Amino acid sequence: MFVLNMLLAIAGMAILFFILIFFIYKIIRNKKNFYSWFTLTIIVFFLGVAIWEGLSRFK
Repeated sequence: MFVLNMLLAIAGMAILFFILIFFIYKIIRNKKNFYSWFTLTIIVFFLGVAIWEGLSRFK
């Protein structure tokens, strides 16, 4: 069960990471959209919280 939980945590973090890369790519293509920068900061915050929560469960 521990291995399954670890694999699910890694897969979830990978999905969040690829979503972040996708948003960064969209922002680089359109630099004048300030709402995208605001969205990026929110996504980075929640990505950090998700990684912290995911790793804190496996102490």
